[in-house]
Amino acid sequence: MGRAEWIMGPHGPLKTDYEHHGMGKSELNTTDPAYDLAETILTLALSPEEEHRLIRRYVEMTGDDELEQRLFINKLLAGLWTMSSAQEHLFCKSQPADRQQQLHQQFLSAWNFLTEQTALFCGALCRSSPDVQWRSPLVSLDIDGVLDHRRFGFPSTTADGIEAVSLLGAHGFCVALNTARSVAEVKAYCQAYGFAGGVAEYGSYLWDAVAQRGQVLIGEEARRQLAELRARLRTIPGVFLDDRHQYSIRAFTYQAMPRAMLSVLVNALRGFGIGPGPPTPLPPLAIDHLMTELGLDQLSVHKTMNDTTIVAKETDKGVGLTALRDWVLSPDAETIAIGDSEADLPMFRVADRCFAPAQIDCALQARLLGCQIAPHSDQRGLLDIARLLAHPDGSRCSHCSNLREPWPRDDLFLETLKAADRPPWATLMRALW
Repeated sequence: MGRAEWIMGPHGPLKTDYEHHGMGKSELNTTDPAYDLAETILTLALSPEEEHRLIRRYVEMTGDDELEQRLFINKLLAGLWTMSSAQEHLFCKSQPADRQQQLHQQFLSAWNFLTEQTALFCGALCRSSPDVQWRSPLVSLDIDGVLDHRRFGFPSTTADGIEAVSLLGAHGFCVALNTARSVAEVKAYCQAYGFAGGVAEYGSYLWDAVAQRGQVLIGEEARRQLAELRARLRTIPGVFLDDRHQYSIRAFTYQAMPRAMLSVLVNALRGFGIGPGPPTPLPPLAIDHLMTELGLDQLSVHKTMNDTTIVAKETDKGVGLTALRDWVLSPDAETIAIGDSEADLPMFRVADRCFAPAQIDCALQARLLGCQIAPHSDQRGLLDIARLLAHPDGSRCSHCSNLREPWPRDDLFLETLKAADRPPWATLMRALW
């Protein structure tokens, strides 16, 4: 259902290739029309309004009233298949640079599609207030490692994460994101979960979802240097950019995973990506040399397990939190920061209270800033923190009970989200015995 299989006819688009891509030894072997619709939504990048019109028209023409019950799981299948196929083509043989970039865009589009679709699914299960307003206390929430985890090969929260967001909302906390993610992702998450707004791209941009307004926090010179570096990186073979990042640069390459059994097992337990070569950061010496050569003195580098991000030196998550607080509330409003990495220390410094899940990679520095570290990691740790914020004395109230009661029964993906909260070793043991 890709773009290349359609041409524009006199009365609209026409399908040109009716080969049975869904059947074969290396194909999905699926016959559900919901998959075709899911792949159409992905490959044509349909807006929510366009998707609604497509689904409504299909149901009217076919009478398939149960389509929407099957659509989400087929969206997952379409996205995962596209990610895997793009990487397999990237590594199967030598490719010219323009073809590599095309495959990269296919991979990244599927990644974004899966991330946004699962956020919408999970957000629909959260008990959030229909009337979102800015108020104190303001919870500044990191996404990766706190709200989300990449156990499925793309970012998603878990059942514990959904319960934690519901718990904060039920007790009147105003939640805003503070993340390395792009502006587009912050906007999408606010819409999905009912968050009031957030700080995007390591403090580079503020988003007020209540008033639907934004504010750039970096200066013209930093933006000029980012544009210069972005243009130079595009000329280097094997370097790929995430174009959603407008006020920072997210760059990475793809590196084939080792085929040794032990390495495959370790990577699987750690939740690494889909396909034979997940995204990896650029070599630090190479990016440092390039920035020195170009004289980019207004920029700094953040390296993660998956990518290299270049941001303006003048801002960070702490600058972003302070600016957001003063913009939407007042300088005396209470702020609470929740993060899990060294990049979160600046917002710990400026927040009135700060918390972290157990896997935080700079626990000593965080504790020196007064950070309380939860007994559990990841989304279970976020749930620990939400419970502590709601009831510091450990008690429970009517708002705390039955947060999962409205969740659908026997939903395949929801069961997967519950399984994702189990420790990896426990999942392995359940699979072996």
